[in-house]
Amino acid sequence: MDIHKKTFQEVQEELKKWSKETVDIYLAQVKNVGEYVATSFYNQSDLSRVKQCELMILGINPGCGCIFSQWDKKDCIKEYFLYKGNPCFQGKSNDEIISALFYDYDSQKHRYGWDLIKKIYKMLTFSGKGDLLKRLDKFVLSNMIFFGTAEQDQIPKEIDQELCARQTLKLIDILKPKVVLLLGKQSRDLYNTLIDGPKLETIVPQSISYCYKDCHILAIKHTACRYTSYEMKIIGNTIGYALDNPTIRLEKESMDSFLTEKANGRSWYLKTMINGNGSIQKIYNEETVYHDFYTTTQKRKYVSSKDNIVIDLTPTKDEYKVLVFTRQNDKEKTMKLIKDVWPDENYNPWDCDNSRHVHRTIPLCESNENVAKIMEQVLSDIKAYRDKAFPLHK
Repeated sequence: MDIHKKTFQEVQEELKKWSKETVDIYLAQVKNVGEYVATSFYNQSDLSRVKQCELMILGINPGCGCIFSQWDKKDCIKEYFLYKGNPCFQGKSNDEIISALFYDYDSQKHRYGWDLIKKIYKMLTFSGKGDLLKRLDKFVLSNMIFFGTAEQDQIPKEIDQELCARQTLKLIDILKPKVVLLLGKQSRDLYNTLIDGPKLETIVPQSISYCYKDCHILAIKHTACRYTSYEMKIIGNTIGYALDNPTIRLEKESMDSFLTEKANGRSWYLKTMINGNGSIQKIYNEETVYHDFYTTTQKRKYVSSKDNIVIDLTPTKDEYKVLVFTRQNDKEKTMKLIKDVWPDENYNPWDCDNSRHVHRTIPLCESNENVAKIMEQVLSDIKAYRDKAFPLHK
């Protein structure tokens, strides 16, 4: 039965039943390694506050790094322990929980709020959905596995992690969120291991994996990893699109088009399609895909310096300009570089900066595949020159 056809009370009764069943399974797992030898376990969100879940975020495990304490021994055997959520939230108001997630100072970690929440909040603000994380009746934070070790690989081997994770999948079935967001490779791989039917596959290159199973399942790298603001924009807009279209299976082609228009996503796709051929690839100002070839050598390695050779793919109103220059931004040095790489090519200074040479122009209407092909030839020419003029000495 669809959650929309159930009353709030009916859903809450299912959640209580799930909590009792899951507590029993976890306690049985604890006994496999000795009474209270395993680490503590707990769920994050207080499920009694959830009315209609729109977004469910799942990490791999709580990662608190603690062993069973007095409240664990006393409280975790209660059948509604997981239903009531993280013990640190119990007895607190919605405003107090939100303050803990976003604003309270953590003296041990030396930061305000939860890093995970604040990063996902920033992602969601790009699609106007940030305040969803402040709606405890619509947002659930949990984990694939509830054992609170600092790292997943510290969970005792006697614990059946797949059995535990299957209980989390049952929680998804009860809550029926519009979007489930999996954090990290471990969560993604565990989900793919357990799920029947379509597996998570890349839908946004180097960024988002996806499948549809009664709701949108999205997987991204963990929030503990470094994210650029641009990458957050791509992910936030994708989540927003999924939330606005809960019953429509996302297709790669439609997401390509949506992100290109909504999030300047074309540069992201071009970056993933262009073979950098040994260069350092990055995106500048959300639009320019640039490539750095190092020319300075130290201890038989190339290192960054002002002598880097740079190739920019810069969009203008009607076309891409393929700009070649050095980090010294010196016209004379760029002129010499161009003469060395392409002896028959005349220097063509860019109107906005005459120390940059316009090697080619490409119409914006050109396909991504053709743009990538053109750029790869330029990069091949530059690399051949770099390797010959600035060889690594053995």
